[in-house]
Amino acid sequence: MNRYLPPSGSPKYFKSSPALLKRIAFGMGAYSFFVLYPAYCFLTWVATDVVPDWQQTAIIAGCAVAFGFYAYREMSKLTRVRGAR
Repeated sequence: MNRYLPPSGSPKYFKSSPALLKRIAFGMGAYSFFVLYPAYCFLTWVATDVVPDWQQTAIIAGCAVAFGFYAYREMSKLTRVRGAR
């Protein structure tokens, strides 16, 4: 096994800052809106010759924002150090 990892109860193992988690969550939301959604639009356009309208774009933007908040919440829960087991 890897002997360079700290023990599982060590606070250094999950050391991170809320600012870093916010940047990561923002990046995940932005990636889903600016990369995954245009790829979906392109494939939809190629397959059906239909371009999504503004209402669908607004819904996807809301989903991307919600995904960013969800990612931040989950990362915050996972990086919280609990008592040593």
